[in-house]
Amino acid sequence: HPGGYDAIALGQGRNCTELFESYHSLANEKLVRATLARHYVEHVPKDAPDYECTFEWQETPFYDELKRRVRAHFDRKQHAVFGHHADFCQWMQLVVFILGSGFAMYGFMCGKLLSMTLLPFCYWWGPSPCMHDGSHFSISSKPWVNRLLAHIGGAHMSLFSWYHQHTIGHHSHTNIPGRDPDLYHFSISADSGLAGFRTSIYSRTLPEKTFRGEPRSSYWRR
Repeated sequence: HPGGYDAIALGQGRNCTELFESYHSLANEKLVRATLARHYVEHVPKDAPDYECTFEWQETPFYDELKRRVRAHFDRKQHAVFGHHADFCQWMQLVVFILGSGFAMYGFMCGKLLSMTLLPFCYWWGPSPCMHDGSHFSISSKPWVNRLLAHIGGAHMSLFSWYHQHTIGHHSHTNIPGRDPDLYHFSISADSGLAGFRTSIYSRTLPEKTFRGEPRSSYWRR
């Protein structure tokens, strides 16, 4: 199991249907369902604290078609043996920029201006994808490798917090107002007119123009 204990433990005490469906969308569904059947306990009562019916999982024509197309994409890849795990080029990118981040950090601590400039770039292409992809258990089929790389990229945020905010919160309820925490990053700066902040026009009412008098559509897609 690529996620190992960490991936399974994320579902403890909560409805993890969304996590399960999204993470196993490219897996052998018959094998996965058969494995679940061996560990069946009971159907969740509707009055249970972890009962949730936000999504319909029985009839999903769009989702079924989407999975079919994604599987076809990976089947056409030249190096299909790697599937959605890191291939040689991706491993080289991670190794080079992890080392680069280490040298840049050392130079930054020594007060070198060039290192200060290079550190964000190296971190973005090395440790940062380690954090993101490792926490999605998608770099390697070995759980300990994913966990190690996720911790390497955890200089800017706790991996434990990231699991709950991003892996669970965002990917279980992507772009759903009130449920997806990623819609509210930097929301305090939404009225500043600065571009690039991820927010949602449905999360609160925004004026048509910024405080500078510029059209809001210049910064947000409606």
